[in-house]
Amino acid sequence: MYTTALNWLLGINFFTYVFRNELPLDLPTSVFLIPTISLLTLELIHFSGNLVLDKPKVGTFYRNLDSGDIWRMYSALAIANWVSVSSTYALSALLFIVVTALAGITFYIICLNLLRKKKETSAVPIVGLLCLYLLCGWLKTLYISQYGVSELGHWLEKPKYTTFVQANVTRCTQKYTCSGDGEPAEAYIEVINESYEDEYYNGDGYRTTTVDYREIWVFSFKTNAGEVHDIQSGYLENENSGWVEDSLGRRWLLYIKNYK
Repeated sequence: MYTTALNWLLGINFFTYVFRNELPLDLPTSVFLIPTISLLTLELIHFSGNLVLDKPKVGTFYRNLDSGDIWRMYSALAIANWVSVSSTYALSALLFIVVTALAGITFYIICLNLLRKKKETSAVPIVGLLCLYLLCGWLKTLYISQYGVSELGHWLEKPKYTTFVQANVTRCTQKYTCSGDGEPAEAYIEVINESYEDEYYNGDGYRTTTVDYREIWVFSFKTNAGEVHDIQSGYLENENSGWVEDSLGRRWLLYIKNYK
């Protein structure tokens, strides 16, 4: 009865969060924080309690854990990770501790079963390695969200940040005709790294793939001649280059150097 209630609560919270934009109500992400943390706490108690029991139940996957316990644990963590993307530092830190602890437990279980080499638990290391791979991915995501690097192309690059970059700017006319090779500048930009699901047809049917993309917005730039800070149109259409325009209607072609 207890596990059935957890299954229903996790399912309702999951589908409500996924389809929140389709609902007639405008639900902010913060609405899902309390039920998500509550469900994660309940599942942690249930998961830990079964794991430390002295007498394992018959027919369980590992000790007292069955496949349902593992599914619920990772489902609760997945929802918590999605919600935490736009949440507070405290929640991200809490989830980081939880995921680190589970990664440690998973590594311990894998080593224990490999050393014992029991045939009846041969599936445990395989499933454990898959879970460990998933947990490490979540750890990286949680770490980057709070402590990521504000540097283009870095493997720990933040999903959203502002930074100064070296660029080259060329003054252009109203018709976007530029003259000269431009001059060096220091640009203050905002970088947004996101992804979306793209559906395409390949002859055998429709396939879905994840497409990563980057948006760069220029707020201001400084050259030897002075600073241009009142940028009205600063979106770089080609990621590392594009047209920028200030409030006086002046236009420049801006190119980011050493773009990765």
